[in-house]
Order: sequence, then C-alpha cells, then structure tokens
Amino acid sequence: MVYRKTITAHCLIRNEENFVGYAIRSVINYVDKVLVYDTGSTDKTASVIEEIQSAFPGKIIFEQKGYHDRFTHTNLRQEMLEATDTDWFMIIDGDEVWTKTGMEEAVGLINDSSDVNYLIAPYYLCVGDVYHTYYKEKYDFFYRRKGFFTPRFIKYNKNLVIKGDYELDTFYNKSTGKMVYNQNELNILTHGFWHLTHLRRSSRDDEVFTSGIAKNRGEKRRLTHFLIGREIKESIPGVFDGLGVVARLTFWQSFINFWQLVFNQPKLLSRRLKYYLKFGRE
Repeated sequence: MVYRKTITAHCLIRNEENFVGYAIRSVINYVDKVLVYDTGSTDKTASVIEEIQSAFPGKIIFEQKGYHDRFTHTNLRQEMLEATDTDWFMIIDGDEVWTKTGMEEAVGLINDSSDVNYLIAPYYLCVGDVYHTYYKEKYDFFYRRKGFFTPRFIKYNKNLVIKGDYELDTFYNKSTGKMVYNQNELNILTHGFWHLTHLRRSSRDDEVFTSGIAKNRGEKRRLTHFLIGREIKESIPGVFDGLGVVARLTFWQSFINFWQLVFNQPKLLSRRLKYYLKFGRE
C-alpha cells in the first residue's frame, strides 16, 4: 500500500471577510486539517470561518489570538508550526484562492516524489476583479530576492523555525541557524493560485497593515484594471462558480475607479512615483 502524505494548512488572518471563505474551501478537500488563527478581526471574518467549520466538522481548528503587529506576526507562524503533526504543511493566506488543477498538481508531487521538500507556486496578482492580473509582476525577480523565499508547501521536520517580520519571514534550521532551503531546492509548480491582495478584502481594510509602500490595505487596493491589468486566459477557480464576487468589472467602471484613486490618494501616488524613480518597478 502506498502511504499518502498528510498536510496541514496554516491560515493566519485579520479582516478577510470577502475571500477567506473561498480560500479555505479551495484547499479543504486536499488537506487533512486547517489551522486558522485570527489576529483581531473587526469585520465578519469570524462568522465566515464558523460557517465553514460547520460545513466541514472536525477539519478546521479556529483560534482568535488578538491583535499582533508585523513583528509579532511571525510568532504566530511559529506557533502554527509547533502545532503541526502532519508530514507536510502549506501556507494559505485569506486572499489566496487555489484552482483544482493547482492543488492536484501540488498534492501529486508531494505524494509521488520522495526528493521534493518545498513547493513554490506561481500566482495571478489580480487587479480590478478576478479576471485581470497585474501584468508587470515578475516571478523571476520575486523568487531571487536574497534571503527571501516563501514556499507554499513545506515538508515538516522538528528542526524548522521561522524568523523575520511580516514581509520577510522565512524558515531556518533550529540547530544551525541557516535557511533550510536555497534557490536550487525550490520546485516551482506549473499551476498556482489567484492572489487577491489588491482587491477589496474587507469593509475594514484601512485597519490592516500591509506589505510594500502602502500604509494599509485600503491604500494598497487596486479596484481598477485600467492601464495596469491584463485579462487572465485561464478559467477562474471553480470555488467561485455561481458566486457574486466574480462579477466582471467593466472597462468604464475601471476607468472611473482609476481616476478616483488618482484624486483621492495623492500621497500614496507620490510615494509610488518616488519608488518608481528609484527602483524602476513596484
């Protein structure tokens, strides 16, 4: 009999009412359990998780941890690691929705390849709606940032420890203090997930810190695909089928949204311009 590898999903969230339900449902049938730690949501996130708990009894462990900043955020990742008792674990945020094809590819590699230890996944960085992606995103640049590798699937072992802040957390060997993987060991999947970080994730986006130059998720939001978006040729994740969040943003509404952002967020646009002039990209 072939042994099937077990997987725990780690989901660390705050104010993710719009998409976390789809994120968890997109992986729930491919993992053995899901650890969900909430860091002080003030929207409807908790009720969304509780609804999924009822639909999948015994499979979701939900704990409310209270507010954590970008530095103590990693402590909860470590706590999740220490609570893991499966062969593998995956990291899924509340704004990451997987396709059936992507999850089947990942689980297939985990079960069929004994020499695979880490899996990185490509993703569409959605802008405006779930049908458009930010066309300037470059995976090769992202994955070659020195000291910054965050696979989405990791083979568990007791010597793992996670270090760093919200933006640069990564895994190290507890005994040697060295990163446990390097670029040559990162297996990149062919299929990945929809990354919805630039869409409206909650009615309380302005209360949540984020990565990059924006001060909060409200500033980071890109509810327009005008100029910066390209249509995704692949079918959207099946978990979205028949649900209201998949409404396609019209070109003209996208155009209007763009100019609203221009006039309403001059400080953010100024910071972006300075960043472009210095680094040539976002």
